[in-house]
Amino acid sequence: MRTIAVRVAGVFVVTGLAAACDPSGASEDAGRASDMDAPGLDAPGLDAPGLDAHAPAPIDADRGDTQADALLPSSLGPFAFRRGVNPGYYGPGIDRRESAQLSVGAGASSIRGTLPERYLARWGDEIEVGDYAYYAEQGLDDHAVFLIGPSAEHSSAPAGTPDWELDHYAPRNLYEPIFLPDGRVNPENHWASYVDRVARTYGDHIAIYEVWNEPDQVLGNWMVTTEWDTRAPTASELVWWNDTIYAYVRALRITHEVVHRADPDAQVTVGGVGYPNFLRAVLRYTDEPTSGAVDADHPYTGGHYLDVLSFHYYPVFGGGSSDRGVEGLLEQRDAMRETLTEVGLGDLGFVVTETGAPRVAVGTTPGSPLYAASYLVKAMVLGHHEGWVGIDWFAQGEGDAAAQATDSFQSMGLYESYAMAMSPSEVRRTAQGDAYAWLATWMNDTAADPALTAGMELPTDARGVAFRRSDGSRVYVVWAHTGGDESATASWSIASDASALVRTFAVGAGRSERAVAPESGRIAITLGSMPTVIELP
Repeated sequence: MRTIAVRVAGVFVVTGLAAACDPSGASEDAGRASDMDAPGLDAPGLDAPGLDAHAPAPIDADRGDTQADALLPSSLGPFAFRRGVNPGYYGPGIDRRESAQLSVGAGASSIRGTLPERYLARWGDEIEVGDYAYYAEQGLDDHAVFLIGPSAEHSSAPAGTPDWELDHYAPRNLYEPIFLPDGRVNPENHWASYVDRVARTYGDHIAIYEVWNEPDQVLGNWMVTTEWDTRAPTASELVWWNDTIYAYVRALRITHEVVHRADPDAQVTVGGVGYPNFLRAVLRYTDEPTSGAVDADHPYTGGHYLDVLSFHYYPVFGGGSSDRGVEGLLEQRDAMRETLTEVGLGDLGFVVTETGAPRVAVGTTPGSPLYAASYLVKAMVLGHHEGWVGIDWFAQGEGDAAAQATDSFQSMGLYESYAMAMSPSEVRRTAQGDAYAWLATWMNDTAADPALTAGMELPTDARGVAFRRSDGSRVYVVWAHTGGDESATASWSIASDASALVRTFAVGAGRSERAVAPESGRIAITLGSMPTVIELP
């Protein structure tokens, strides 16, 4: 099964946005390494070649794009949208299938997971076949999977490197031929062989293949990324890849060629980048191993091997309210799209495979239950309206008890920490988890209607977007625009001769629905920080 979405131009308007995102916006995943050591545990160019040694390679008009264009009517956005989640790993008491039950219980329809080569080498390629089939039975499918973690024998890591740290070292033998003369994948190209095995074993359930996780991670040394527009990132700067940018483009090329042989409909992308400067380097260089130059054996830059663009964004780095958070999310998309447009790829779709907001404020970073829940709903709503493939929340479970959280990432979970839980019945949803579950009750069967959005006549203190259902009925999602905190209120009304179904969610009180009859030909709604949903025929 495959649900591929196309990007449509959104008309959600915000004013006074900052010119660029906080340069530290790439997430820092220290301490989130997955423990996959035992089965049953979750882890969760356009210039002609030859003109310039670093000239961008031409991009073939037929580069294997697989985005579907089967929407009715064509003026609407896609109905499909991945409501994803990063499961993570938090304790031995919850197995993968129980984790999937928790994903569904919190409103997710898909998972962003991983199948490291080191893990498959130890337990066998089919270790999770039954689990993936179970996920589909539960309504979880079309997953994003980041490919990572060569086995020690296939890794460029120094001898004796711990297994979990193999996720930070590029594979060996990337420059062995990808295919043998008879067309088979070359087993001596370890990365190609690994990708082929994943695609053939799990491809029926994978929609998106990410190459690595955050290959542009610099662990706080963001100033170095400002130099990447004029030079290549070095191996020592790419601390979660530890090889050249050319080798990374090589891994992209291998993945694209191998995956599309096994599954032409799949989408291949970078592993959740955070810096447009890194993306620009991927788009500037080929996989030629010494300088990334265009030549006969390396004719294309990295953009040729992208079917969709995956990026990560965390609003805590930008501060402010939940609206400031979603404004920053859209700004990050705009920065990535501008970079893609420079080489003729401005129509590439987007997927956000990590974003999250905390329900606890740590230091000067924002955080509260309402902040986290409001950001989640607004991000999902706007991502869907913008035509993105989907968004994967980080994370399903929290890293520590909220009262003990020492960094923002520990309190972003859809569930409270369940490190000691022995069954799903012992696990408790957070405010953002409740909000995600509420979102799942009404978001299905909706497609963005830009024309309807443009006619909403929103006041200056409100924000919102409009969707259509397949039966033609209208769905408006509206909220009061927040400033420094989540205390904003506003009013909005819409002309209607029919009653509206109004859906609301409140932290602590949960969801509610009520019919609102028109008065003098209008439906009037009082708004708060949390979006309100108004459905009309």
